[in-house]
Amino acid sequence: MTEVEKKAGNKRKRQSSRRGEPGYPKRPKTAYALYSDEKRKELKDKEEFLVDGKKGKKVDMKALQKEIKRMWGDLNDEEKKPFVESNAELMKDFEIKVQEFERDHPVPENNEGEEDDGDDE
Repeated sequence: MTEVEKKAGNKRKRQSSRRGEPGYPKRPKTAYALYSDEKRKELKDKEEFLVDGKKGKKVDMKALQKEIKRMWGDLNDEEKKPFVESNAELMKDFEIKVQEFERDHPVPENNEGEEDDGDDE
C-alpha cells in the first residue's frame, strides 16, 4: 500500500466516524430503494409471491426482490427519473442536515497522531 493510499484510508476513517454519533443524520434512500419500496407494496399480495408458511401464506421476499430488481433494470432513464429526482432532493436535505450537525457539534481539536501514517514500525 502506498503512502497516498494509507493517508486516504486514514482520512476516510476519520470522516466516517462521525456517522455513529448520536443525532447524526441518516443517509436517504437511493433511487432504487425508493422504487423498491413502492413496488414491494404493489406486488407483495400477488399470488406468485405468496408461499405456504407455518402460519399460513407469507411473502417470498427473495423472489419479490428478484422481480423488483429485474423491473428496475428494465426501466429506461425517463421512467427512473422521478425516483432519481426524489433521491437528489433527499440528498440535498441530508447534506444540509449534516452541515447543521457539524456546525452544532464541532469535532474537538486533536493534534495528536495527525502525522501518523498508520505504519507502526
